[in-house]
Amino acid sequence: MAPKTKQIQPELPWHEAPVPLPDDFPVSCSDVYIQTDRPITYLHRHDVPEIGYCHRGSGIWVVGSKIMTFGERDVIVITEEETHLAQSTPGTTSEWTWVYCDPLRLFGPGDPQRPAPDLSRLRGPGFHNLFPAAAHPQLNALVSGIIAECRSAPAHHRQVVSGMLYALFSLLQRHGPACQPDQPPAAAGKRTDLGRTARAVEHIILHYADRIDIDHLASLCHMSVTNFRRVFTRALGKTPQEYVNAVRLSMAELELRSTDRKVSDIALRAGFPTLSAFNRLFKLRNGVTPRGWRRAGWRGYGALAGTVLEEKDIVSPTGEIWEAER
Repeated sequence: MAPKTKQIQPELPWHEAPVPLPDDFPVSCSDVYIQTDRPITYLHRHDVPEIGYCHRGSGIWVVGSKIMTFGERDVIVITEEETHLAQSTPGTTSEWTWVYCDPLRLFGPGDPQRPAPDLSRLRGPGFHNLFPAAAHPQLNALVSGIIAECRSAPAHHRQVVSGMLYALFSLLQRHGPACQPDQPPAAAGKRTDLGRTARAVEHIILHYADRIDIDHLASLCHMSVTNFRRVFTRALGKTPQEYVNAVRLSMAELELRSTDRKVSDIALRAGFPTLSAFNRLFKLRNGVTPRGWRRAGWRGYGALAGTVLEEKDIVSPTGEIWEAER
């Protein structure tokens, strides 16, 4: 009898990046961080919530199974449960400030009038982490005010920052289906699936404009193609083919909004083999052509929550149709 093949165990699916916070006031505010058009090359997560404010630029965020496009003055909120990475629009940089805090230590369990906020509802597929400035001016003002207080550190700034953070977390409870009182926390099984497919997600974000081979994605995750396809779809809510094209469409939307490049050039830069393929998939997702979308000045936030692309519409950068099954 032939010996059984021992399955190779994957590496740690993401990087843990703990954030040290002062014991007497568990809040910190970063200097301005410059994000290039190459992504943070690995999914990572912190041990405390982080709040980001975009001073300048545009790009995409990958948070768990979600892909979101960002712009100037937008705010992103990521709790310690969600892995993430970011990338600026090709050829550009973006500038961010980060606020980190530990709500449990900051607010504590002792005050019944101001209990520590419940962050379990601020995560998962139903919570949209990114808050556009135009749609959320109150939230935007709170975050920019927290940053200003932390940097200038006037008298009593700790009390002011603490109060503004409490107001911020309270306001966040209002937003999105994940903020409903009966919304359960993300299932452990789904988090495990996301971890098992993390290397494939990283590769897609890094190489979305290149030819992406599903066999290679499966090998990165130490799975057979059949098992990889099943686990990836369960974790991300999309097949690998659908996810690749969703990333490409998001990057194309950013360039349509922030540059005056020709639509045909944008399509090729995003990895689409022909302009007709790009136009077809773009209209399927957004309901209008790329030129119509650009003229309307739409931002396209949350587009991934809408149309699911059909298998027959999924194309590789070389023009090949990926097979639905192998």
